[in-house]
Amino acid sequence: MEAYDVKPFQLSGPDWLGTTKFDLTATVPKGATKEQYRLMLQNLLAERFKIRVHYEKREGKAYSLVVGKNGSKMKESVEEPATQDGMTAATSPAKALKDQDGFPACPVGRGARTLIVNGRVRLCANQVTMERLVALLTNWSGHTVTDETELKGRYDFVLTYAPAGVPAAGGTPSPDGSTASVPESDSAPDLIGAMQQLGLKLEQKKTMIDMLVIDHLEKVPTEN
Repeated sequence: MEAYDVKPFQLSGPDWLGTTKFDLTATVPKGATKEQYRLMLQNLLAERFKIRVHYEKREGKAYSLVVGKNGSKMKESVEEPATQDGMTAATSPAKALKDQDGFPACPVGRGARTLIVNGRVRLCANQVTMERLVALLTNWSGHTVTDETELKGRYDFVLTYAPAGVPAAGGTPSPDGSTASVPESDSAPDLIGAMQQLGLKLEQKKTMIDMLVIDHLEKVPTEN
């Protein structure tokens, strides 16, 4: 994925890709660009694993990010003035304690930061564009997400959800694989349901996806 700049859902190859691990030694020249680095990785895969690939388009699942029927709840970013002691509301000691869900206060600073507590994920966003949000949603959902909200600004928001297959609110798996029951009020929505927190919606659709297909890959590489 790093060598060819693709997402997991854009890669088709042998079943052992995600389970078999290797230790490889290689040297990247000082000052190499990201594009040069990726080309070096491709050459390494060709030399060590005899990889052969081709690209093709396949129909797959994707999502459109749209504004919900009740309108966006996104808060457009504003520069928060500092107090006399140099602190903002976001850095106030009163907000440093954990909330009822066990999450600490969101980190201060521009960008998107992810916190994981008790099987829940919280995205703390400050001055984040919709382009950045759909990139995160693409990574989290494992499917292409396109922005159709027509929201052009930078936004501050908090999004909390429970990944699929992960117990919410710290549910503890038993030895037999079952999970202790969690009160309904303590459960967290999945990623699609959580978008309601922002007044947004993920609508499923079919689309043609650019796939990287591995035609040949040796399971035993040449020596370092």
